[in-house]
Amino acid sequence: MNHKTAFFCILTFGILVFPSCKKTSTPDPLSQLPAATHSGANTLGCLVNGKAFAVTGHSSFSNPDGVDFIPYSSSSLGWLIKGNVSPAYLRISFAGNLQNSKIGRYTIADIFPFGGLYANPQNGTAILGNTEFTTNAQNNGVITVSYYDSSIIAGTFSFDAANDSGVVVHITDGRFDIRR
Repeated sequence: MNHKTAFFCILTFGILVFPSCKKTSTPDPLSQLPAATHSGANTLGCLVNGKAFAVTGHSSFSNPDGVDFIPYSSSSLGWLIKGNVSPAYLRISFAGNLQNSKIGRYTIADIFPFGGLYANPQNGTAILGNTEFTTNAQNNGVITVSYYDSSIIAGTFSFDAANDSGVVVHITDGRFDIRR
């Protein structure tokens, strides 16, 4: 076999074999989440049973999609962090006077009105028992506030939540960075 024939054989082999080796990669779900920052980027993200849930932008009355954090009561003894991407949404309510403690680790419990909630109603229908997952005595978690000032709150969270049928969702690798 001469050099031209050998070259032609190798080239033909490469053309036929290498395209079949092409990898189709699925993006890593963690790479689809917003960065863990504390600059007031108005982001919230987590994995819901390993799939990315990410929210950007600030919510308002006219734009419910986005993120926000508000005192749960006028005494600031509790806080609500929320993220909406219609029709799905996530809420975390936790007890803690941020005016005094500012940063720290808080339990996402099952004590009303504080807890975790994830909902993903099908086709935008009203929330019914099997599309709403809430924390309870067996399924709860933590939220860690790593940065707080009068206008920005940032940190991480994770929790488990169950629906009325006992199906559990695992909320992991959560992070938020929200400007009021």
